[in-house]
Order: sequence, then structure tokens, then C-alpha cells
Amino acid sequence: MITDEQAQKLFRDEAFRGSLLFRAAQLEFDLDCLLCAHFIRADRYDEAMDGLLRDLTFGRKIEIAKRLPLDKKLKSYGVALTGLVAFQRLRNVAAHQWSVSLSTARQLLTDARCRAILDVPDSTTRLHSRQSSRPDGLTREYRATSSALSQLVRTKEVGVGRKLGMADPGVRALMKIMSSHL
Repeated sequence: MITDEQAQKLFRDEAFRGSLLFRAAQLEFDLDCLLCAHFIRADRYDEAMDGLLRDLTFGRKIEIAKRLPLDKKLKSYGVALTGLVAFQRLRNVAAHQWSVSLSTARQLLTDARCRAILDVPDSTTRLHSRQSSRPDGLTREYRATSSALSQLVRTKEVGVGRKLGMADPGVRALMKIMSSHL
């Protein structure tokens, strides 16, 4: 179990901060794909990605995703949304705070998903962890969240699974874009 001091130290590690910011950006893009698949016609996909979604914050996109008419009982829904919220919280701390206080670290560790993401070996144990096949918390939670988002994109409620007809070139293009990014 990670302590407040270890979490505080982790946020001073440039490699960890960079990896966290990179993974959060990837998840935000995956979320953009989910929102586009639900709201935007296939022939307007690029326009939506460039013009509409870039003006929304990561937090606002998550709030919109929470309101999608998805089956809230789906395991992928819960995994995706809790993962996105945790990555957003950690990303905000990594991107906007020069240093992390013990109280901030303690507050982050009250969230189970944040705590799981911060389950990263420190520099003294990294050599041993590379030999292990178990990925660190950041990688493990990123993969789980990304996979859950991908599953949601393929549901009929979102759009890719809707009965639109594969003969439509726009639908084929959207399917290709979504499969290459998620």
C-alpha cells in the first residue's frame, strides 16, 4: 500500500509525471472518439474532433459521457468512468502543481482508482519490477480504462454498433478510425 510520502515523492519524479500526462492525453482522445461516435455523423468526424471537442475540458467531456444513454450496469461503463475521473484528477495535480503537499497526496489516495494508478515501484525496486510480468499500476489502470472505453464505443447505444449499414462510406470510415485509435 502506497503511503502519503511515497505518493508525494512520486509526483516529483519527472518520468512518472510525463507518463501520467501522456496516458491521460491518450485516454482523453479515446473519450473524444466515444463522444464523436455517439453525437457526430461519420462524415463530420474530423470537424468535430478539430472544432468542437478541443474547446471542451477533460472534465467537461467526462460529464458529457456520464450523461450518455448507456446501460449503467455494464461493467465497462463503471471501469471507464471511474478510470477517467481518476486519471483526470491525477493529471490535474501533475500538470498544475509544482509540488504536491502531503494533504493533497492523502486526499488522492482516498480514491481507490487513484491509489491503484499510483501503485508504481520506486527507483530502488524498478530493476526488480522489470523482471516481473506484472505491469505497474499506471499501465494496468490505463489499459483497463482504455479497454472499457473501446467496449463502450462498440455498443449499439453509442453508435458504432448501431444499425446504420456498412455500405455507407462514412460509417466504414468511422469504423476504421475508431478501430485504429481504440
